[in-house]
Amino acid sequence: MEAGKHRLNGDTMREANTSEVQELKGENASFKGTGSRSFTRSERLEKKHWFTLVKRKKYMHYSQNEKMEIIRLVAQSDLGVIRTLRQLRVNKTTLYNWYNSYQQHGYDGLARRSGNRKEVWNKINLADRDKVVEIALERPELSSRELAWHIIDKYSYYISESSVYRILKLNGLITTPSFRIMSASDSFQDKTTSVNQMWQTDFTYFKIVRWGWYYLSTILDDYSRFIVNWKLCGTMKAEDVKTDLR
Repeated sequence: MEAGKHRLNGDTMREANTSEVQELKGENASFKGTGSRSFTRSERLEKKHWFTLVKRKKYMHYSQNEKMEIIRLVAQSDLGVIRTLRQLRVNKTTLYNWYNSYQQHGYDGLARRSGNRKEVWNKINLADRDKVVEIALERPELSSRELAWHIIDKYSYYISESSVYRILKLNGLITTPSFRIMSASDSFQDKTTSVNQMWQTDFTYFKIVRWGWYYLSTILDDYSRFIVNWKLCGTMKAEDVKTDLR
């Protein structure tokens, strides 16, 4: 049927065989039966207007109402199932899945199903998690990494340190590390009152193009902030500082 229409339109790519013609006739008859009620003129105009709006981008989700309207449009369309779905940009398999759900469960069968998260195949069961907590309470001095090694060596049960850490943290056995807040003081504790009481040493980095890195070793007087001595070195070792002090 469709092949004959294509041939009339000048499309002579190939001819449809008998099985394809019978399949298309069966599809049309099946969907024609779903739209038994007749449409008034206003309903037909509304359907035609919706036909132009229903075109969606690929992989977009349809609501229950949109799925039902698509089924009705295909059932009432004079273009046939394949050409109508091509205009609507709906996959043939997708439409038949909607149609089968509608036949089995009615309008509620067209609702979008919420994807239930499947259980992970290697998820640690509750008994093993309780055992990890029990061992951690027996050996509180061990870190999560050391505890994972201890379980593997003693109980011959492999568990990663990250899993141990998550289990301990979930049960409140991982405390937040304490931080010492240090603020800069207004003045140095060891104050100098004259020159040459305290010297400071420091290295300054220099990258010379096509030559590499060089290091400037300086000796600074703490009181006067005067550079007592300096030396440009190719390395940054203790011997370089000793040579600069001499």
